Amino acid sequence: MVCSACEAGAFPLAEETHRFMTGALAVPLAETPGATERALRQAERAIAETLEHHGGLRLRDAAPRQRVPASPRG
Repeated sequence: MVCSACEAGAFPLAEETHRFMTGALAVPLAETPGATERALRQAERAIAETLEHHGGLRLRDAAPRQRVPASPRG
């Protein structure tokens, strides 16, 4: 179930992401099913946006993202 405000501003959630999220909720953390990078990113986005909208919380990344060094000028 999704509130009307969330539904109106929702992004397309891939079927693989939905399967991963429902599967992960159904088992202990140690038995969480594997997922593709795309599914993990979509799940993270869905959770973060839901928490921000309904809970007023903004999650921070657990690990810093890798940055590509700028090419040297020469």
